[in-house]
Amino acid sequence: MNAPGRVEAVNPAGIRRAGALIPCTNAMIEIEFNRVLPKSYQLHVGRLRMGPISREGWRMQDADIDYQAGLLGTVNVGFVVLAQTNASFFAPGYDAAVIERIERHANAPAATCGLLTALAVKALGAARIAFISPYSDELNELGRRYYRAEHGLEVVSVETYGQPDSSAAVNAMRPEAATEALRRADRPQVEAFVVAGGALPTMHLIGAWEKELGRPVVTTNQVAMWAIFGALGGGETLPGYGLLLSERIH
Repeated sequence: MNAPGRVEAVNPAGIRRAGALIPCTNAMIEIEFNRVLPKSYQLHVGRLRMGPISREGWRMQDADIDYQAGLLGTVNVGFVVLAQTNASFFAPGYDAAVIERIERHANAPAATCGLLTALAVKALGAARIAFISPYSDELNELGRRYYRAEHGLEVVSVETYGQPDSSAAVNAMRPEAATEALRRADRPQVEAFVVAGGALPTMHLIGAWEKELGRPVVTTNQVAMWAIFGALGGGETLPGYGLLLSERIH
Protein backbone atom coordinates (compact mmCIF):
# COMPACT_ATOMS: atom_id res chain seq x y z
CA MET A 1 0.00 0.00 0.00
CA ASN A 2 1.47 3.36 -1.00
CA ALA A 3 1.24 6.56 1.01
CA PRO A 4 -0.95 9.36 -0.38
CA GLY A 5 0.77 11.91 -2.57
CA ARG A 6 2.43 14.93 -1.05
CA VAL A 7 0.14 17.97 -0.92
CA GLU A 8 0.64 21.62 -0.10
CA ALA A 9 -0.51 22.13 3.47
CA VAL A 10 -1.55 25.53 4.81
CA ASN A 11 1.29 26.84 6.93
CA PRO A 12 0.43 29.75 9.22
CA ALA A 13 3.09 32.46 9.09
CA GLY A 14 6.17 31.57 11.09
CA ILE A 15 5.21 27.98 11.95
CA ARG A 16 8.08 25.49 11.63
CA ARG A 17 6.86 21.95 11.05
CA ALA A 18 8.81 18.97 12.33
CA GLY A 19 8.00 15.27 12.12
CA ALA A 20 8.70 12.46 14.57
CA LEU A 21 8.48 8.73 13.92
CA ILE A 22 7.73 7.06 17.25
CA PRO A 23 6.74 3.61 18.56
CA CYS A 24 2.95 3.35 18.47
CA THR A 25 2.88 2.61 22.20
CA ASN A 26 4.68 5.84 23.20
CA ALA A 27 2.15 8.00 25.06
CA MET A 28 4.61 10.68 26.20
CA ILE A 29 6.44 12.28 23.27
CA GLU A 30 3.54 14.45 22.11
CA ILE A 31 3.01 15.68 25.68
CA GLU A 32 6.66 16.57 26.27
CA PHE A 33 7.06 18.30 22.93
CA ASN A 34 3.81 20.25 23.16
CA ARG A 35 4.71 21.49 26.65
CA VAL A 36 8.29 22.47 25.80
CA LEU A 37 8.52 23.55 22.15
CA PRO A 38 7.98 27.26 21.41
CA LYS A 39 4.64 28.18 19.84
CA SER A 40 6.34 28.79 16.48
CA TYR A 41 6.91 25.02 16.15
CA GLN A 42 4.47 22.24 15.38
CA LEU A 43 5.29 18.55 15.84
CA HIS A 44 3.58 16.03 13.56
CA VAL A 45 3.86 12.39 14.60
CA GLY A 46 3.86 9.11 12.69
CA ARG A 47 3.30 6.04 14.82
CA LEU A 48 5.25 2.86 14.06
CA ARG A 49 3.99 -0.63 14.88
CA MET A 50 5.94 -1.83 17.92
CA GLY A 51 5.81 -4.69 20.39
CA PRO A 52 8.66 -6.06 22.49
CA ILE A 53 11.82 -4.06 23.14
CA SER A 54 13.91 -6.50 21.14
CA ARG A 55 15.10 -7.35 17.64
CA GLU A 56 11.58 -8.60 16.87
CA GLY A 57 10.10 -5.24 17.88
CA TRP A 58 12.75 -3.40 15.88
CA ARG A 59 11.83 -5.37 12.74
CA MET A 60 8.15 -4.55 13.27
CA GLN A 61 8.97 -0.87 13.57
CA ASP A 62 11.39 -0.84 10.64
CA ALA A 63 8.75 -2.33 8.34
CA ASP A 64 6.47 0.67 9.00
CA ILE A 65 9.00 3.46 8.50
CA ASP A 66 8.72 4.11 4.76
CA TYR A 67 4.92 4.40 4.80
CA GLN A 68 4.74 6.59 7.90
CA ALA A 69 7.55 8.84 6.63
CA GLY A 70 5.56 9.29 3.44
CA LEU A 71 2.51 10.33 5.44
CA LEU A 72 4.56 12.94 7.30
CA GLY A 73 5.70 14.23 3.95
CA THR A 74 2.12 15.09 3.00
CA VAL A 75 2.10 17.92 5.55
CA ASN A 76 5.42 19.34 4.34
CA VAL A 77 7.47 18.79 7.47
CA GLY A 78 10.89 20.42 7.33
CA PHE A 79 12.72 17.76 9.36
CA VAL A 80 11.99 14.23 10.62
CA VAL A 81 13.49 12.45 13.61
CA LEU A 82 13.25 8.72 14.31
CA ALA A 83 12.62 9.11 18.02
CA GLN A 84 13.74 5.78 19.42
CA THR A 85 17.34 5.52 20.55
CA ASN A 86 17.70 1.74 20.39
CA ALA A 87 16.56 1.55 16.75
CA SER A 88 20.16 2.37 15.84
CA PHE A 89 21.66 -0.55 17.77
CA PHE A 90 20.61 -3.66 15.84
CA ALA A 91 22.49 -3.40 12.54
CA PRO A 92 25.81 -1.75 11.60
CA GLY A 93 25.25 1.26 9.38
CA TYR A 94 21.52 1.38 10.14
CA ASP A 95 21.53 5.12 10.80
CA ALA A 96 22.69 6.03 7.31
CA ALA A 97 20.39 3.50 5.65
CA VAL A 98 17.22 4.45 7.50
CA ILE A 99 17.91 8.18 7.26
CA GLU A 100 18.14 7.82 3.48
CA ARG A 101 14.79 6.01 3.43
CA ILE A 102 13.07 8.58 5.63
CA GLU A 103 14.42 11.48 3.61
CA ARG A 104 13.33 9.89 0.34
CA HIS A 105 9.77 9.20 1.50
CA ALA A 106 9.22 12.35 3.58
CA ASN A 107 11.14 14.64 1.21
CA ALA A 108 12.81 16.28 4.20
CA PRO A 109 16.11 15.98 6.12
CA ALA A 110 16.10 13.35 8.86
CA ALA A 111 18.09 11.93 11.77
CA THR A 112 17.84 9.11 14.30
CA CYS A 113 17.95 9.64 18.04
CA GLY A 114 20.78 7.13 18.32
CA LEU A 115 22.88 9.31 16.04
CA LEU A 116 21.69 12.49 17.75
CA THR A 117 22.62 11.33 21.25
CA ALA A 118 26.16 10.68 20.03
CA LEU A 119 26.37 14.01 18.19
CA ALA A 120 25.07 15.84 21.26
CA VAL A 121 27.65 14.19 23.53
CA LYS A 122 30.43 15.23 21.16
CA ALA A 123 29.03 18.76 20.82
CA LEU A 124 29.22 19.01 24.60
CA GLY A 125 32.90 18.06 24.47
CA ALA A 126 32.52 14.59 26.01
CA ALA A 127 33.91 11.22 24.92
CA ARG A 128 33.18 8.96 27.92
CA ILE A 129 29.54 8.36 28.77
CA ALA A 130 27.25 6.54 31.15
CA PHE A 131 24.27 4.95 29.39
CA ILE A 132 20.93 4.69 31.22
CA SER A 133 17.97 2.90 29.63
CA PRO A 134 14.87 0.72 30.11
CA TYR A 135 16.51 -2.00 27.99
CA SER A 136 17.61 -5.59 28.59
CA ASP A 137 21.23 -6.40 29.37
CA GLU A 138 21.60 -7.79 25.84
CA LEU A 139 20.27 -4.62 24.24
CA ASN A 140 22.39 -2.43 26.49
CA GLU A 141 25.45 -4.35 25.31
CA LEU A 142 24.42 -3.65 21.72
CA GLY A 143 24.19 0.01 22.71
CA ARG A 144 27.68 -0.07 24.18
CA ARG A 145 29.01 -1.53 20.92
CA TYR A 146 27.08 1.00 18.85
CA TYR A 147 28.50 4.04 20.61
CA ARG A 148 32.03 2.65 20.44
CA ALA A 149 32.00 1.28 16.86
CA GLU A 150 29.84 3.94 15.18
CA HIS A 151 30.90 7.03 17.13
CA GLY A 152 34.13 6.32 19.00
CA LEU A 153 32.54 6.95 22.40
CA GLU A 154 33.53 4.96 25.47
CA VAL A 155 30.61 3.69 27.56
CA VAL A 156 32.05 3.76 31.07
CA SER A 157 28.97 2.40 32.83
CA VAL A 158 25.49 1.11 32.01
CA GLU A 159 22.39 1.10 34.21
CA THR A 160 18.76 0.19 33.58
CA TYR A 161 15.65 1.61 35.20
CA GLY A 162 13.28 -1.32 34.83
CA GLN A 163 13.81 -3.62 31.83
CA PRO A 164 10.12 -3.96 30.87
CA ASP A 165 9.16 -6.59 28.30
CA SER A 166 7.24 -4.24 26.02
CA SER A 167 7.63 -0.65 24.92
CA ALA A 168 4.11 0.08 26.21
CA ALA A 169 5.21 -0.64 29.76
CA VAL A 170 7.70 2.25 29.74
CA ASN A 171 4.76 4.68 29.90
CA ALA A 172 3.94 3.43 33.40
CA MET A 173 7.46 3.70 34.81
CA ARG A 174 8.46 6.27 37.41
CA PRO A 175 10.77 9.07 36.25
CA GLU A 176 12.45 8.77 39.67
CA ALA A 177 13.70 5.34 38.57
CA ALA A 178 15.89 7.08 35.99
CA THR A 179 17.22 9.39 38.72
CA GLU A 180 18.23 6.38 40.79
CA ALA A 181 19.85 4.72 37.77
CA LEU A 182 21.84 7.88 37.02
CA ARG A 183 23.22 7.88 40.55
CA ARG A 184 24.20 4.22 40.25
CA ALA A 185 25.90 4.88 36.90
CA ASP A 186 27.99 7.80 38.14
CA ARG A 187 31.75 7.28 37.92
CA PRO A 188 34.54 9.87 38.17
CA GLN A 189 35.55 9.23 34.55
CA VAL A 190 32.03 9.82 33.13
CA GLU A 191 31.93 13.06 31.12
CA ALA A 192 28.24 12.95 30.09
CA PHE A 193 25.14 10.86 30.73
CA VAL A 194 22.84 9.50 28.02
CA VAL A 195 19.31 8.62 29.14
CA ALA A 196 17.31 6.63 26.59
CA GLY A 197 13.55 6.17 26.67
CA GLY A 198 11.30 8.69 24.93
CA ALA A 199 8.23 7.31 26.69
CA LEU A 200 9.57 8.34 30.10
CA PRO A 201 8.78 11.99 31.01
CA THR A 202 12.18 13.39 32.00
CA MET A 203 12.52 16.80 30.34
CA HIS A 204 11.60 18.56 33.59
CA LEU A 205 14.30 16.64 35.48
CA ILE A 206 17.35 17.31 33.30
CA GLY A 207 18.32 20.59 34.94
CA ALA A 208 18.25 19.06 38.43
CA TRP A 209 20.18 16.02 37.23
CA GLU A 210 22.94 18.19 35.80
CA LYS A 211 23.11 20.26 38.97
CA GLU A 212 23.46 17.13 41.13
CA LEU A 213 25.87 15.26 38.85
CA GLY A 214 27.90 18.25 37.72
CA ARG A 215 28.00 17.03 34.10
CA PRO A 216 25.75 17.21 31.03
CA VAL A 217 22.78 14.89 30.60
CA VAL A 218 21.24 14.17 27.20
CA THR A 219 17.94 12.36 26.67
CA THR A 220 16.00 11.00 23.70
CA ASN A 221 13.40 13.78 23.56
CA GLN A 222 15.90 16.52 24.40
CA VAL A 223 18.24 15.66 21.52
CA ALA A 224 15.28 15.48 19.15
CA MET A 225 14.33 19.05 20.09
CA TRP A 226 17.95 20.15 19.75
CA ALA A 227 18.08 18.72 16.24
CA ILE A 228 14.75 20.29 15.28
CA PHE A 229 15.99 23.72 16.33
CA GLY A 230 19.18 23.22 14.38
CA ALA A 231 17.49 21.90 11.25
CA LEU A 232 14.66 24.42 11.08
CA GLY A 233 16.82 27.42 11.82
CA GLY A 234 15.06 28.97 14.76
CA GLY A 235 18.18 29.34 16.90
CA GLU A 236 16.13 29.09 20.09
CA THR A 237 17.44 28.19 23.51
CA LEU A 238 15.36 26.56 26.24
CA PRO A 239 16.78 27.33 29.70
CA GLY A 240 15.94 24.75 32.34
CA TYR A 241 16.13 21.69 30.11
CA GLY A 242 19.83 20.95 30.30
CA LEU A 243 22.99 22.49 28.94
CA LEU A 244 22.30 21.19 25.44
CA LEU A 245 19.17 23.32 25.08
CA SER A 246 19.99 26.21 27.40
CA GLU A 247 23.00 27.34 25.35
CA ARG A 248 23.69 27.48 21.61
CA ILE A 249 25.46 24.13 21.41
CA HIS A 250 26.31 23.10 17.82
